[in-house]
Amino acid sequence: MNKHLTIFFIALGIGAHSQAQVSRSNAEDTLKTKIITVFDYKPTISDAKKLAETPSVIDTILPKPEAVYQFDTRMFNTNYVPDSINAAKMKGEPLDPLYRGYMKGGLGNGINYMFDGYVNSLRSREGELGVDLHGKGTQGVLKDLPPANYNQWQTAINGKKFFKKHSLSGRAGFDRERIQYYGYDYNDNDVSPLYLEYQGNEDVFKQVYNELFADAELKSFYTDSSKLNHVLNLHYDYFTDRNAANYEHNIVLSALGSRYFGNHLGSLDFMADMNNVNYADAFYFEPLDTVAQSKTNAILSLTPKITSQAKKWRLEIGVKAQMDLSANASKLRVYPDIYAKYNLVKEVIIPYLGITGGLSRNNLNNLTEKNPFLWPALAPLQNTDREYHAFGGFRGSVSQKFTYNLYAGFYRERNAPLFVNYNASQFNPNITPFGVNYFTMVYDTLSITEFGGELTYRIDEKLHIVAAGVFRDYQTEREVEAWQLPNFEVSTAGFYQLRNKILLKAEIHIIGPRSSKGYKEYIGRDDPEAVGVELFDGQEIAVTSTTLNPIIDANIGLEYRYTEKLSVFINLNNLLIQRYQRWNNYPVQRFNVMAGLTYSFWKE
Repeated sequence: MNKHLTIFFIALGIGAHSQAQVSRSNAEDTLKTKIITVFDYKPTISDAKKLAETPSVIDTILPKPEAVYQFDTRMFNTNYVPDSINAAKMKGEPLDPLYRGYMKGGLGNGINYMFDGYVNSLRSREGELGVDLHGKGTQGVLKDLPPANYNQWQTAINGKKFFKKHSLSGRAGFDRERIQYYGYDYNDNDVSPLYLEYQGNEDVFKQVYNELFADAELKSFYTDSSKLNHVLNLHYDYFTDRNAANYEHNIVLSALGSRYFGNHLGSLDFMADMNNVNYADAFYFEPLDTVAQSKTNAILSLTPKITSQAKKWRLEIGVKAQMDLSANASKLRVYPDIYAKYNLVKEVIIPYLGITGGLSRNNLNNLTEKNPFLWPALAPLQNTDREYHAFGGFRGSVSQKFTYNLYAGFYRERNAPLFVNYNASQFNPNITPFGVNYFTMVYDTLSITEFGGELTYRIDEKLHIVAAGVFRDYQTEREVEAWQLPNFEVSTAGFYQLRNKILLKAEIHIIGPRSSKGYKEYIGRDDPEAVGVELFDGQEIAVTSTTLNPIIDANIGLEYRYTEKLSVFINLNNLLIQRYQRWNNYPVQRFNVMAGLTYSFWKE
């Protein structure tokens, strides 16, 4: 019998018996008792019949086959190279557009003129290429003096090519300068009787300097400190004077290599400066007893140096070895090359000191650049030997607007060039009349003490002021004075921009008094004008000293930017109307005005 049915019926029976008991109890309370007889009940269950069919069993689980794998190990070559992840780029402000071309020209009283012109390529990662032209001149006439004609023109082409880790740049051009030896009064018949012969033919007294130059530079810029960074330079110039009577070749080869060794930077600097000068007869007219000659001179230099620095200090220790290879003798000279600085107060006060020295070249090119009234044929060339130069000072930034540099130094120079008027014609009538209006050179040993400073004040792009000054004391060894050298020089320049339309510029240059060497007939030891005595052609002549007045050259300029391309300007020069002399017997023009315009073109 089914188990669940059995339990059901048993439960049903118990429920009926319980109901009978409840009914009986309630009846006894209210009714009479009545007995009911219930007969016995015997339940029966039929026999179960077994099914005659046998069910079929379907197995849904399949057996797992056994797999056997064999691997053939071999190298597989691939050319795949994953791309590098580029650094995140920050988008900055857009760059201002550029102009490929620029011109500036002006005219002034006294037939003064100037011109500047540029044509350059624009921004490029490949390289750059440009051409420039500069010119200036005057046809001014000075009182009681012959025409002081002057002009200079320079043109050059330059380019630069960028490679992966190097850059190659070069520049080549031509420079022509024409000057007039006007420093004499040709109305004075006592100067020299030969001046009368050349009156009205002032071209006789002109000089022309021509220079052909070329420069090339190969520079590396490795970011890996273990790499050897290097800079190679090659310079050449060919210089001549009028009619190529005197000319020179100058070649300078320099190489600088540097790399880090731990925290120290090691460098080695090499230079070879070679010069060849050819002198013709000393004068074009009435030549002296001189013959054409050629002189070769060279300076070889090698400077090893080690540099160490930390957050607050920097120290450079090196030595400079130079060989002076002249026609007469060769000598090896060794100089210290030491520099140290310490950041005492967070860029506000940075004391520094050092000592150095070295040879420097004196050639026709750089000497006539300093003093164009030098007669090249009478310029004996010697290398200047700065035996030592000890210096020290303080520099720093008081704020982002104000910076300063205060320094002092002491140095000694052998064969320092001094410019003096050549007045030999006063004592020899057979000498060309050029004798009183040009310069020659003398060399002396100078001991120099100097004090100087530089100040800069800047407010954004609106105001910028720069001031600099230096004071020097000269002690000579043979000459009476340090001829034509001022004791102090002070200059100040600045500009102020108003509303992006008007630019105001001003500058002032002050040069202290200078002593000029002169000659006169010697009348004896009691000559009150004589400061020394020299022999000329066996004759004693008195050396005189003339003091040139200080120079105060004040200039002001105004530029109005009419458009982005076009602007006009006016410059007022020598506001104090001073007829000063930078070189003895050569006064400059007084107050002059120059006006012109600037124009930018070929915008990107």
